[in-house]
Amino acid sequence: MQHMIKFTNIDKVTFALCLEEGKAHISDLEFHLTLTKTQIKQALTQMVAQGKVVYEATSQKYMLL
Repeated sequence: MQHMIKFTNIDKVTFALCLEEGKAHISDLEFHLTLTKTQIKQALTQMVAQGKVVYEATSQKYMLL
C-alpha cells in the first residue's frame, strides 16, 4: 500500500530555508519555491508564531531555530 505525502507551504518554506543555510530574505526563498510572496509570508508568520523561525528586523531576514 502506498501513502501519498502532502507537503504544506510550511514544509516547503522550511526546506527552502534549509537550502539557504537557515537564514534568508523572502526574495531568496522565492527563488526555490513556486509559491507567491504572500504565501511565503503567511507560512513564515505561522512559523514565527510557533517559535520555529525568528525574524531579524535589522537585516530583514528569517532564521530557522
